[in-house]
Amino acid sequence: MKSTSSSSMEEGYNVEEQRRKLAWEERKLVTAGGIFHLKAQLQIEEMEKGAKSEAAASLRRCAKAALLLHSLNSPISQNQWKREIHDLKIELLKERFMRKKMKLCAITELFVQLLLLLSVCNFVLL
Repeated sequence: MKSTSSSSMEEGYNVEEQRRKLAWEERKLVTAGGIFHLKAQLQIEEMEKGAKSEAAASLRRCAKAALLLHSLNSPISQNQWKREIHDLKIELLKERFMRKKMKLCAITELFVQLLLLLSVCNFVLL
């Protein structure tokens, strides 16, 4: 019986510690001019999983939505999103180019093998 009460006390302590960390991240978020931190989002999601009260979970979801909206309204965040999208497009183009290059090399290799086969057959038949 003591082990269950001590484990529930530890869980309560962990939840309280997570809340303090989250509050610190929220303060950091506000002072950073609206830059959205992925770490804060992950902490919110972890707390949502462990939440037992429906009211507390809905309050956290509202806070998370407010943070996301605030981060989207920030010009810094919009520039970061645009930069990230641009980088992903460039990466996609590089990947497509590499695939085309690999296909071309495969076709060239097949052509060389066919030429070799024809030359060997021609040599054997003569």
